Amino acid sequence: MNKNVTINIFANFLGKIITMLSTYLFLPIYLKYLGGELYGVVSFYATLQSAMLILGMGLTSTLRKEFAVEGDSERKYKLLRAVEYIYFLVMFIIIGICFGFAGSVIIKYINLGNLNAGEIKFAIGLMGISIAFHLLSNLYSGCLLGVGKQVRANIWQTLWAIGRAGSAVLVIIYIDVNIILFFSAQIIVDIIYVIILRLDIYFYLKKNSFRKYRFKLGDFKIIQSIIPYTSGLLGISIISMLNTQLDKVLVLEKFDFATLGIYNTASTLAQIPNSIVTILMVAIYNELISSYASGDRERYARVYIEYYQKVYSFLISVVVFMGAFSVQILQVWTKNEQMALSAAAISGILLVGNMFLGMQQVPYYFLLAAGRTRYNNIMGVISCLINIVVTPIMVLKGGLFGAGMMYMLLRAAEFFCLTIIVQKKYIQEKYLNWMIINIVIPALLTVADCYIVYKLIYFCNFPIIIQVAVAIAMGAGAFGIHLWILQKTKYETKFMRRTVEI
Repeated sequence: MNKNVTINIFANFLGKIITMLSTYLFLPIYLKYLGGELYGVVSFYATLQSAMLILGMGLTSTLRKEFAVEGDSERKYKLLRAVEYIYFLVMFIIIGICFGFAGSVIIKYINLGNLNAGEIKFAIGLMGISIAFHLLSNLYSGCLLGVGKQVRANIWQTLWAIGRAGSAVLVIIYIDVNIILFFSAQIIVDIIYVIILRLDIYFYLKKNSFRKYRFKLGDFKIIQSIIPYTSGLLGISIISMLNTQLDKVLVLEKFDFATLGIYNTASTLAQIPNSIVTILMVAIYNELISSYASGDRERYARVYIEYYQKVYSFLISVVVFMGAFSVQILQVWTKNEQMALSAAAISGILLVGNMFLGMQQVPYYFLLAAGRTRYNNIMGVISCLINIVVTPIMVLKGGLFGAGMMYMLLRAAEFFCLTIIVQKKYIQEKYLNWMIINIVIPALLTVADCYIVYKLIYFCNFPIIIQVAVAIAMGAGAFGIHLWILQKTKYETKFMRRTVEI
């Protein structure tokens, strides 16, 4: 593996792990001081954010791709300035929607329980301000990642995540348990983060130049060169948002913020494996872009094969053990037995769903690096239509279980379709052999291993914290065994001519 890629993977992994930990470590504090209902409001922020960030129109990912390619710094500067002005407009739209529309709709149609309607409406407006600055920070951070400054980008993101969560905790512990103050503290940190990122990326673009860059009105035409790629990403973003957030919206509509908090707690736990894969893919995506742009199609395909095997081995190892010990993990994590028992009932289904979502990422980025967004869009549209029609029925009939089950089935269908497309069209003909060696055998070995460990722990009646520690250790051990098997078997793919012509 390329040395720079290894450093970037490590930087992304460490930075995102710290960011994730800031979320997971502070959740018990949120539950303790805010209570179930207000915590449900806080968890709703992620759903609203996913809906609003699609207004970014895929430009963040597009600029990251453009910045990853060696080229003229002045062009990158003008491209960033043009997109930046568009984002300023989008920020005002997001804030306007959240203050003038979203809050009123939620107050009218959602069961608020004991929550104050005016306070919740204003809190949703503040969410809009935070989301707007988050959108802008994603733009600047994506550019830093694109130029290979992943260590620096992750340092800023880590400090931001800790500062954001920490400021909110200080407010509810030492000032007042007030949702308005909670989001106000986070907005201050968001603004500081955006200022730092903006200064950093512009300093990088200008430091090697002997002349001062200027942006003129006519430079907006530079955006024309990225419209085809951006439009494809916009379609993917909209579809992805509907496919991953519709279940949460329906849960909130049918129940209340407290129930949404339970569902989101289970969902947050289930997202851990997929989040770690996302961290790895941030760095691997740059290598895919580089190998494709250089014309090295064999290396391009080998990166796909290598990481497909490793990603799946990691996911199956983690998901099986997390699912088997979900009650114990949730009890240790939330320090709330009632919340743990309620969330554990659906966490297993959501874990499997997120495993399939994580497995999609390697073929997804493989196609994305080559600008092939059509397959993702077609598959996503079909999945989205099924989701819109069937998920409301599943939630109505099965409640949280129905929502989780539909989420899992859709992610599984998407994974198999996307993988078959890549395998059949670009990599190899014998998809059945690939499935048996890379998916079926590792899954059977891991389930058998987990069953033995679970029975042993149950027989010995270990304390909960020991059970969680054993689950983590055995999951890591299973992953290590899978990697050893891959190394020993050295399964090779015979590249087709179409691989070179992708």
